[in-house]
Parts: sequence; C-alpha cells; structure tokens
Amino acid sequence: MYLATDKFRLIAGARYTRDATKGTSKFLCCGSDNPVSDSEVFCKITWRAGCETDVAKNHMVYFTAFTGFVAG
Repeated sequence: MYLATDKFRLIAGARYTRDATKGTSKFLCCGSDNPVSDSEVFCKITWRAGCETDVAKNHMVYFTAFTGFVAG
C-alpha cells in the first residue's frame, strides 16, 4: 500500500502461481486394462490494484480490481 496523501491510498500487488497436476486414468477396452498417466503444469501471473480514500472520519470509499486463475 502506498500512502499518496493523508486521505488517499493506492494498493497494488502481483502473484506468480505454478500448479502441477498428475493423474492416472484406466480405460477398459477389448477386455484389457490400459492405465494412462499424465502430468501438466499451469503457470500464471495474477495482479491486484486499487485505491481508497477517506471521505469522512468514519467513512471510506474504495475500488479494487484483480485477476484470478484456476488451474486446468
């Protein structure tokens, strides 16, 4: 958080996420059991930004925007 003035603040942040998944599936075909293994890595940078200001002694107004990430 960055204090721009006594009543106005800026908010910023970033995060790097790395998710690794691994799984095994079994497919039954023609009477034989054929296990299949697979793994995959998902990477993403997400961010958050906003500002807030004090409009009165006990009242604040704020705005925040951010991105999200779901692996796979």
